[in-house]
Amino acid sequence: MATYINGLCLPLTFLGANTPYVPITKEGLEADIAKLEALLAQANACLITCEGRTINISSLTMDGTNVVAHLVGTTAGGYISGYATTGEEPIPPIANPVSQEFSMTNFIGALGNGNITEFGMYIYRDAAGNDLCDNSEIEVFIQDGITIPEKGAPTLFKTPAVFTLPACAGTLSYTELYEGGADSIVASVDSVTGVVTMAAQTLPSGTGRYYYYVTCTVLGVPTVIATCYLEVTNYFL
Repeated sequence: MATYINGLCLPLTFLGANTPYVPITKEGLEADIAKLEALLAQANACLITCEGRTINISSLTMDGTNVVAHLVGTTAGGYISGYATTGEEPIPPIANPVSQEFSMTNFIGALGNGNITEFGMYIYRDAAGNDLCDNSEIEVFIQDGITIPEKGAPTLFKTPAVFTLPACAGTLSYTELYEGGADSIVASVDSVTGVVTMAAQTLPSGTGRYYYYVTCTVLGVPTVIATCYLEVTNYFL
């Protein structure tokens, strides 16, 4: 006996444990019931679509050396994963967390090594990661070769004048992410203009590393569109 469900994303399924004109057996019925249960589970999964399912990275914070993506503005449900130029993880994706947070393990160093030009997150319809519904992408900008004095006036880095940031139909803002750990530097970024001010100082390790990110806010919803990494060394007067 053959049967199928039309109009859903299901393959033709054969229930062949019992055949016509052959006595029905308990084992045959149990096998057919198991197939029907699996078919109904597939049908329920097929009814879940990507319609209206979106993902949004609203801000970034640090947890040690892990970059934590905050997902305010992401719709409920679905399965998510993080990705970068170098690959995607986890595979398969995980269930969209109620906490609306996703940790990118030991990711901060990768932002400054030049191997990553973009990263972000995917949201899928199903746990197998078969149907991609939406993604939130963040571009990576790097500027090295910056020098600052040990004494004297501060050095300014004007972000919008140096980096060609992604287009924004709303309001841009800038937020500090990380000051470099062992390669620390005294610096700050203006949240409105994006100008980074680096005080004259002696860098403890000889190199200062400063990370910040750029947000585009449209209709009250912030979306991270870029991260910026500055590598600074001392020059001597």
